[in-house]
Amino acid sequence: MGVPLVVRTAVTMSSPPRTLLASLVAERCLTVEEFCAAFADRATAIGAGTHGITDRQAKRWLAGTLATRPFPAACRVLEAMFGQPVVALLGPATPATDLPSVRVPRNADAYAERAAQASTGTVRADRPPSGKATLLAHDAEDTLRFLAHSEDATPGEVLDLLWSDVRRLARTYGDRLTFLVDDLVTTRRAVFRLLREPNPPARSRDLYFLGGVVCAMLAHASRDLGQHDGTLAYQHGALRCADHAGHEGLRLFVRTEQAATAYWTGDYTASAQLAQQAGAETDAVRGSLAVLPAIQEARAWAAAGRVDLANMALARADDRRVQVTADDLDDLGGILAFPLPEQLGIAAGTAAWLPDAAQAERAAQNAIAAYETAAPAERSYNSEAIARADLALARARQAAVDGAIDAIAPVLAIPPERRVHQIRTSVTRVSHVLSTPTFHGSIPARDALAAIEAFNADRPHARMLATPDGA
Repeated sequence: MGVPLVVRTAVTMSSPPRTLLASLVAERCLTVEEFCAAFADRATAIGAGTHGITDRQAKRWLAGTLATRPFPAACRVLEAMFGQPVVALLGPATPATDLPSVRVPRNADAYAERAAQASTGTVRADRPPSGKATLLAHDAEDTLRFLAHSEDATPGEVLDLLWSDVRRLARTYGDRLTFLVDDLVTTRRAVFRLLREPNPPARSRDLYFLGGVVCAMLAHASRDLGQHDGTLAYQHGALRCADHAGHEGLRLFVRTEQAATAYWTGDYTASAQLAQQAGAETDAVRGSLAVLPAIQEARAWAAAGRVDLANMALARADDRRVQVTADDLDDLGGILAFPLPEQLGIAAGTAAWLPDAAQAERAAQNAIAAYETAAPAERSYNSEAIARADLALARARQAAVDGAIDAIAPVLAIPPERRVHQIRTSVTRVSHVLSTPTFHGSIPARDALAAIEAFNADRPHARMLATPDGA
């Protein structure tokens, strides 16, 4: 029988923690060696440009004996790991705050672990990639970076790598885009560099298409990070690229991203109108994305209180669904497709606004079941978290406080760096219902409200994205 982690931690870090970093490492029951390994894994996942630290270096960080801050790349990794600014991490340890407890169901830790794994790319259909496969993936990205800055690289060389890179990024799905910003920016810059040069018409169309896809993914990442201005800039850049490429499917995709942004910023009427604009593109698009505008429109009208318009949009989505045939965006897959779990997730989001709370509960359960059984390329952990919040909301609307807590507990266990804007917004809606007179005097409701407040208060250090106009 192996030595328990708590025993090894006590041996390795026997004195009281001197820094917040040491305190957090101790809370996670990590030895120094395990901390170094976790640092290397996260550095690889976010493409930070640093691949590891020595035991000696780690011990100096934990002890707070550094004369200067670590290199910027190492700072980015530490902030991604712990959701705190480096200045705070390397500062004095603070006493742990007493957070309210919420009863956690048996599957909560498993869900939070899967969600955290999604951010580091360790979830796979069969098994994690081998060390050689990981090395090759990062070396290919380094090659693209080299060619992107090489004056004598031929356009054909770079274009071939760009197609491969965009396919890889799209298939990571939206969940990991915030952890792949460096890769996205590198790819976007490579595309724009080639577009500044003379190109044959066919190559120009390809480059504009790739540039539009990457800008749309950067817009998605910006929205996750709550950067509204950056989101709009990338969306406008993506639309211009789609127009130059003459690609109706890409234009539809960007319009749906605009509709989603308006929805998650609370402008529901604008979201419905943008979804209608996207719907105007569907006559020329036969892939799965053709279903998305109508479902988005239904959710937006439901949020705006227009049940009649929401039901009409849902009927259009049903009609469109039976006409779907796979297209080039479905072939790229990931965020550029609209698989059934995502369709059910937005349908659950629509039902969450409608009067029938029992139906909203069933819709959320259907969505969660679809996410749990989906292939990795079709599974969004962010969307699954939103569906779980919708389930909690539906149960709270039925005054089932215990059921609401069971549904929301796995979401509250998500690490701070994965609590994107949409998840926080969905969790906040649950708190609004739990704050109503129905739950006055309920101790479980009071504890859940305090836990939600703590969840929303714990925000990682935000990272700013360069807009498309940047070099």
